[in-house]
Amino acid sequence: MGRTDEDLVRATRAGDVTAFEVLYERYNRRLFGYLLRLVHDRALAEDLLQEVFMTVLSSRYQPQPGRLGGFLFKSARNRGLTALRDAERRRAKLEDRAETEADGSFEANAAERSALNVALEELEDHDRDALILKAIGGLTYREIAEVQSVPEGTVKSRLHGAIRAVRLRFQGSES
Repeated sequence: MGRTDEDLVRATRAGDVTAFEVLYERYNRRLFGYLLRLVHDRALAEDLLQEVFMTVLSSRYQPQPGRLGGFLFKSARNRGLTALRDAERRRAKLEDRAETEADGSFEANAAERSALNVALEELEDHDRDALILKAIGGLTYREIAEVQSVPEGTVKSRLHGAIRAVRLRFQGSES
């Protein structure tokens, strides 16, 4: 049978490259999909993914049964949100320098977004995050609750509301 995440983390820290490759294969697609949806920038998502996996090598994560996935997604979320805040600060500085160019560019990009992205953007941050963690990350309610530091019932409520809002948005756009 396959090795547990905890065994693989310990082996990775002991220098077993194969163990790291197995961990990477287990989580990289879901984490990358989540990060890409969060930051909307492929290169940035790839960079953040590498940073997240480096946390496995650090002593910040203490191996515990069933906890690695939540730890990785929480690390991805934190790093993604920090990157978005940093990008927003840079964008604000650029707008100050050339307000008309930034406005035109922002409007052009907004016009090109898909209906799904528009619907997701209209959600509250915590609702959108829960939906992306579930749909793209494939996390369980318990894992999402751990990432968002809320009870499982709150996650279920957020997901229900987010799905309902997206459905209503699509129904409204078909009229």
